[in-house]
Amino acid sequence: MRPFTSITRIFMITYFVVQPSLTCSFLVSRYTVDPSISDFMKTQPSTLLDVGLEVTSSESLSKLYIDGIKLELDCTPPSKSSSATKLPGCTGPQPDLSSGPLRMKTLSKGKFINVDGQQTVPFEQEAWEMVWINERPTGSIICGFYLPKLIQRNDAYLAPGHMYLNFRVWTIKGLHLIRNEKMAYERSLAKHMFIQDEEWLKMKAETNPIMKAVHFQKAAAANEMIGLMRTEKFNTVPMEDADTIHISKDLVVAKQGTMWVKGVEATLMGKKDTHYCVGSAILKGGGIDKDAKDHDADDGASGNASE
Repeated sequence: MRPFTSITRIFMITYFVVQPSLTCSFLVSRYTVDPSISDFMKTQPSTLLDVGLEVTSSESLSKLYIDGIKLELDCTPPSKSSSATKLPGCTGPQPDLSSGPLRMKTLSKGKFINVDGQQTVPFEQEAWEMVWINERPTGSIICGFYLPKLIQRNDAYLAPGHMYLNFRVWTIKGLHLIRNEKMAYERSLAKHMFIQDEEWLKMKAETNPIMKAVHFQKAAAANEMIGLMRTEKFNTVPMEDADTIHISKDLVVAKQGTMWVKGVEATLMGKKDTHYCVGSAILKGGGIDKDAKDHDADDGASGNASE
């Protein structure tokens, strides 16, 4: 057998020794978990959520509505013997950004109506987690279930398997800041859209070829700026207080959430696990009473003042 040359040895050392170490150092996240998670777990032993689900069909306009789901989010980890659903945050590439799996109870099963009448949804293996990157204005509450049987109404259905609900969670201060940022973004976007339309109309009405080119250049510049500014960053920002629910004195959850199911995706490297959005989840109640929250805050302030 021909011995390895020096170049071959260098290549093998680089590929099998240096490259994995570089990869591992790259995968070590520079992010840390937000302290809001631990603060919430210390101050709020459990939270109640009233949830409705809307499953859409990719083949028709059929929809499956599931109502009456009542969940209790407990801030204690599940027992070792339980078969809780594996959650995407704590089992993903950066589990340190998650609270870890926590207990969740289904206090009331969801109900829906199909051709056979009213049916119930038998969720199993319930668990939840909170995922939040430090210094980001928003995190996520993810509720996981296992559905043991097919749930269907016309063409809209939920297949047996794991499913997840994702709700955005905000600090009150962070939500205020991101709302202001969104309003500034919308004003700037509207300004450039106005300039684009105005310069386009001027170009069409102009007869001087030089001025026509000037107006076209201004319209094109505004259009380019619009393209650079476009973002989906603010799509999930609730702009009205009525669109949120307080889950503690410092945290609110957006009522509008999303529903995901686990699936398999074919890639060039083979099959891999992935998640598909199949509908929306809507919070219809739960959390803590806002008046009670304000009352607690007032009591705390008066207590400090008396001291």
